[in-house]
Amino acid sequence: KMDLSTAVKELDGKLPNDVASLVHMTSSNQGAGQFDEASMQKARRILNNMMLDAWADLDDVMFECKEFQERNRGTYEQVIADLARLGSQLSRLG
Repeated sequence: KMDLSTAVKELDGKLPNDVASLVHMTSSNQGAGQFDEASMQKARRILNNMMLDAWADLDDVMFECKEFQERNRGTYEQVIADLARLGSQLSRLG
């Protein structure tokens, strides 16, 4: 195990800028910003509900996309069949 300051020194320059700034901000405020368990549970519930809502929205969009794809494939296959039929008729004429 290593302490936080040693880990920050080891990771210096190896993290993306936004992650590095969060790490430095967190490591400089070690004592400040402690939350009680009730507020942590509330935050977890809120984040979990946000994730569930996002997954539900994603599922809705995925179903819409799959329905569109199925409708589109039917139209595409009909167009391909029509083109083949028309090509066949043109070859018989010419």
